[in-house]
Amino acid sequence: MEGTVRRYSQEEEEKLLKEIMENNEMIIKLQKQIEELQIVVKEEGKRKEREAEARKREKEEEETDKWIEECRRKNEKEKEEKEEQRRLDEEWRRVEKMRIKEERKAEKEWRRQEIREARREENRRRVIEERKCFGCGGFGHMASHCRNMEGKEPMPVSSNRFEVLKVRVMQKGEGSGKGVVKDRREILREEKAKRG
Repeated sequence: MEGTVRRYSQEEEEKLLKEIMENNEMIIKLQKQIEELQIVVKEEGKRKEREAEARKREKEEEETDKWIEECRRKNEKEKEEKEEQRRLDEEWRRVEKMRIKEERKAEKEWRRQEIREARREENRRRVIEERKCFGCGGFGHMASHCRNMEGKEPMPVSSNRFEVLKVRVMQKGEGSGKGVVKDRREILREEKAKRG
């Protein structure tokens, strides 16, 4: 019949209540399970985030280590290049010092040679000027090269001018029966006094 309310017996009500209570307990269990699953999911998500962050950090650390290693290698290379350049500069300075030293040494030797040559030339000139011709009696040449002799027989020429002077003086003193030997400077003074 329509509009009539079904009436349950006490046993049926207890049975329904019991089913409702069981359903409520099941719902509560399911809610707890859902909450536990949500917690697990959240923890899993956090764990994945932590792992992702850890991987990111590791990658950044690797990149940083690579960059540091590259910088270290670059610095070592620059240091080696600077050391090589410094060594080359030192070698160049050493070679330059040696070259300058050799040039100075050569220049000193050349100057000494020039001075020796000048002294030799001066001595040669003085010797030539002090030579006396036994043909004409003049200075600066020897009898073998005399142009002022008039048919006179040239005297023998000696390479030692002192010996020549002594020979001449000895020849002059031969008639007196004495062997007269005079000093070279005395003879030169006498000859200069005669000339005038």
